[in-house]
Amino acid sequence: MKFKDSSKYHLTKKVLHTKIGDFYISDTFIVSEIKEGAHVDWATAEKIIDEMYLCYDRKEVNVSYISNRINKYSISPVDWHKFFLNNHRLKSINIVSYHRTSASFFFLEKIFIKTKLYKFTKLEKALDNVLQNVDK
Repeated sequence: MKFKDSSKYHLTKKVLHTKIGDFYISDTFIVSEIKEGAHVDWATAEKIIDEMYLCYDRKEVNVSYISNRINKYSISPVDWHKFFLNNHRLKSINIVSYHRTSASFFFLEKIFIKTKLYKFTKLEKALDNVLQNVDK
């Protein structure tokens, strides 16, 4: 399911369309939908992170991230380590995987992610999880 087809799309404040995918920004969460065949590495992610901070008008944000993996693409899991080394923070990371290979990457990513990490097979479940934990 694409985020724009979800029941929570109305919470979107801004949409960032980038060369690797779309990012939906709300007050409490960010949803990414990376394009088919894209490669996400630290250089690409860093540019997008900077754009997201501009959406919030500050660098200190307390949001959750939902990776809605509707397409097949590649990532560099070790780059999560760089994310946290650069003092970026997320309340939680929620991975929604529809493909078996994407689900197996979850365990590799778990090694490098230094915050709460959840895995889902349905976008609505990830959104519910994020919204239930807004004040925690």
